Amino acid sequence: MTGITRRQALGVLRAAGTLAGATAMTGLVSASGVASVSGGARTELTWKPPPLVDPEVIEVGTTADSQPGELDVTRDFVIKLPPTVRTGKLVIHGGRNVVLVGGHIRLPPVSGRDTSASAILVTRNVGVVHIEGVLIEGGLIDTTVSGQGDGIAIQSRASIVQVQNCRIVDLVGSGPDTHSDVIQPWGGVKQLRIDRLTGSSNYQGFFVPQDLAPIGHIKIKRTNLIAGPEWFAGAGGGYMLWMGRDPKYTMSDFYIQPRSGRLLGNSVWPDHNHAELPVSVVDGVATWPAMTNVKGSVRLGPPPGGDFCPAGVAGVGYAR
Repeated sequence: MTGITRRQALGVLRAAGTLAGATAMTGLVSASGVASVSGGARTELTWKPPPLVDPEVIEVGTTADSQPGELDVTRDFVIKLPPTVRTGKLVIHGGRNVVLVGGHIRLPPVSGRDTSASAILVTRNVGVVHIEGVLIEGGLIDTTVSGQGDGIAIQSRASIVQVQNCRIVDLVGSGPDTHSDVIQPWGGVKQLRIDRLTGSSNYQGFFVPQDLAPIGHIKIKRTNLIAGPEWFAGAGGGYMLWMGRDPKYTMSDFYIQPRSGRLLGNSVWPDHNHAELPVSVVDGVATWPAMTNVKGSVRLGPPPGGDFCPAGVAGVGYAR
């Protein structure tokens, strides 16, 4: 990691478009008034980046060998992806408030099962991790080698993770190999907040039941997920939202496009065949009447206005 002065940090943040203002007298970096571009119009995002106090700015390179390292949990950080494509995982390990705005990550080719594969891993953070304007791509090379892995994996039970104006697409996975999810907080998270996200995977979308550690609340809004065709016969997948009895879920303006030949009612879990908590699908709107921890619904098809994070918005050169 490279330490810089507060003045240098503020300058980098302004240049990156991370700040709307700064309170110089207190050393508090304010990131209020954040807006995003979608469908040609500027739209306010739901959650602002956290305030940063004397943040350290860390620039990472184009390969997974370049990592921020273990971040001091008493300090704030800004992580900057390179001005070209990065191939390989970015690990955000530790830190108090951490902001990542813009950039492009591609999953590297793998052959066979790799349960640790992901484009971004958030782990052992104790504040707010703000991920905005990032493009993540998988990509099929052939039937044996692909860019398998999760888009964003989380193992950070004490942190709030915000994912906004991101595009996580073309993920490749299968039951026998890597279970590639758009987002999976398998190791716990205090709160997961998602706004203006577009994702696609030929295996799974959001895998968000409570798994190995507690999850506080999952909030999903202005999001659309697209299920790709089965990778090969027997690859399985096709569930774009997988929920459990815990945690709490709040959803609005959430759209799912099932893979060809599949219904919305068996593209979400609990599905329409679940013995205790079956989904109810009426006029293309899925709800879970028996699940008191679920508020809101999932709608069939693409959003009326197109992707919530269209191609060309997230990535290198992202601008609010």
